[in-house]
Amino acid sequence: MRLQEDGQEVGGGVFPAPAASAAVVAAWWASLDDEQRVAWLDLSGGTTPADAHLAFTRKQAYQEAEAAALAWLSMHAAP
Repeated sequence: MRLQEDGQEVGGGVFPAPAASAAVVAAWWASLDDEQRVAWLDLSGGTTPADAHLAFTRKQAYQEAEAAALAWLSMHAAP
């Protein structure tokens, strides 16, 4: 993400959502109840725990980027 002011880059960040190892996916999947598993699979559009976990990490990355953008906007809002 690039934050710009008057055509100049003044901030930003990278918010990755990489695929996780099988062990990380398995531990995450085991921590969910059936309702959460269904919800993450539905959101992912996939059929595997890895698909669901990728949707989870993408959502986290999006939320982090959104929070950074909102914080920047609140500091640079017109009076």
